[in-house]
Amino acid sequence: MVFQICLLLVSQCNGRTVKKCGKNERYDDCGNAKDCETKCGEEEKVCRSRECTSPGACVCEQGFYRDPAGDCVTDEECDEWNNMEIITMPKQ
Repeated sequence: MVFQICLLLVSQCNGRTVKKCGKNERYDDCGNAKDCETKCGEEEKVCRSRECTSPGACVCEQGFYRDPAGDCVTDEECDEWNNMEIITMPKQ
């Protein structure tokens, strides 16, 4: 019985933890996919390398773009950001 409990605990600890990602995002075990992500106002990127050089991260689903607020949005929603004037205030 003790052996079965230990086996259960080890199997639970060795399992991958699934990171909760935001709307229109998915978790990618290869975090360098984040570098391949297209941001609003950029041309679509082609990322051929699948060599993992970074820890896992949440990335935008295909067809979505990272906006300045950090959300994954549609191309139309990017246009809304591109038409905005962003004013930053100096730190006091």
